[in-house]
Amino acid sequence: MRCPDCGGETVVATVPERLREHVPETADRVAICSTCLSISPINESPSDSIDVSALSDAMPANSEATVGVVVLVHLLESLAHNRAAIEGVVGWLERRGVDVFLVLDRLGADPALEPDVDLERRLPQVEQFVG
Repeated sequence: MRCPDCGGETVVATVPERLREHVPETADRVAICSTCLSISPINESPSDSIDVSALSDAMPANSEATVGVVVLVHLLESLAHNRAAIEGVVGWLERRGVDVFLVLDRLGADPALEPDVDLERRLPQVEQFVG
């Protein structure tokens, strides 16, 4: 499957139940673009989910946490509208041992990624209201 936003390759992942309310159509499975990190719901039942931590070396080793980071990047598109959701996802990730700000910093510096969100600009803003 190709990304509808940038045409990049996608990987299929299962969204942890706690995070489904933050993805389009509250989908339980999504396609994650390996280039722009956009999320697209999957309605059909493709093959099993794969290890999405391979999206970037900056991602957590745990696939569930990696999906959480991608959901967080998705929410960063609108800090004003998604503030409570961002705080919730950051907390969820931190409880799983993820250094959220380090991961976002590394994702922003990864030359293979081109997220729609300017992570370098968003990071200080998120740190202000989550920290």
